[in-house]
Amino acid sequence: MMEVMSAPSQSGVDMASFILTESHEFITNLLSHLPAKSLLSCSRVCKTWYKISQRLLQSRQQMSWSCVNPLEESKHLPANGDSLAHPMALFEKDLEECVKNMWSVPKHVIMFTEFTSWKESARLDGSKCDSSTKGHRDITALVKSQVPQECTVLCLLTPGTVGTNRDLKVLEESETEGGISCLLLPDMEGVRMHQFSVNASDSKTLKKKSTQDMVTEICGGAMEDVKCVVLFGGASPYFSQNVAEELQKTFHERLGRVPVIAGALVRTVEATESLLMGGLVFAGPKVKAASVLLDEYVNTRDEIKKELTHLKSLSLESGKSVAFMLACIGRGFNHYEEQNLESEVFHEFFPKTPLFGMFGNGEVGCHNLSQITKDEVPCKNSDLPNILHGYTTVFVLISFQ
Repeated sequence: MMEVMSAPSQSGVDMASFILTESHEFITNLLSHLPAKSLLSCSRVCKTWYKISQRLLQSRQQMSWSCVNPLEESKHLPANGDSLAHPMALFEKDLEECVKNMWSVPKHVIMFTEFTSWKESARLDGSKCDSSTKGHRDITALVKSQVPQECTVLCLLTPGTVGTNRDLKVLEESETEGGISCLLLPDMEGVRMHQFSVNASDSKTLKKKSTQDMVTEICGGAMEDVKCVVLFGGASPYFSQNVAEELQKTFHERLGRVPVIAGALVRTVEATESLLMGGLVFAGPKVKAASVLLDEYVNTRDEIKKELTHLKSLSLESGKSVAFMLACIGRGFNHYEEQNLESEVFHEFFPKTPLFGMFGNGEVGCHNLSQITKDEVPCKNSDLPNILHGYTTVFVLISFQ
């Protein structure tokens, strides 16, 4: 229905001004075509534009991501300067494009990278940097400069990465080749996301707390609605492994079920500082999650398909889903003698789900297709499945239905 309004009867300029400030229907239609970054700028025009911009942003719940595969990207770059082909220089350009066009405002960022800093001596357009800007640049600082101040950023330095291009047509694994993949997650209705960070000081405090309090703090609130915990250990691998096992035991004891718990050991974990452990918790009524483990004996395409069939049978995939692939550095090409095999098979099963992940030095996870319950593990905690592994791959599928 068209708006009925009392419009001024003077000049065309007055009429245009009136429509652009008073016609909510016109303004909404105009602003609805703009990406999030442009909407944030428009929200500063006036109170009306602010209210409409905020309403539009709150209705959007699309994920965004930026990924760089140096082997592919380097084919299109001039070879007249090392910095031109550096993965981080490529990533900076791709991230800027991602942020410029993203539809939703990100609240959490998780990034897998094989580099954390680089020396900038030239830009991608071939121009030289002046002496005031030349120097080492930090990838965590780069990402933080592109997202809102309140957005959390978790940076994981890994030996290899897994990423998806923006049109979901290509999934690629980078094994010590300079890959970077970055996932930007917005607020979603019925979904609670919490980034947790544990530094050396925090670890001492956590050890003094009861197991229940420790789990509550890591989960950022009540345990009851937690569906998935993705955690990564850095400087102290044993600490993160112990936390993973304590999470599993405590959920089983307190709630009679175990959510998906998955992760890996990486080289470093960073947020606002270097961490012993960090990760993301996914909770809420609209979250569903499941995981499968590919053990060391899975070494053919058909065997990968057999394991991923279990995930596919759950019908979790939707337009709003994301997956993580957490693999041992000993897998990939060295294991299969074929590039991108695990991610390629995953894409066959889940063509609409972006996949992100890494190759690391130890994996956390297990088969958990229905939030492991006491019916499945009726005895003591000693009967819970082992979640600490090596030479394996863990796939985690999360749906926001």
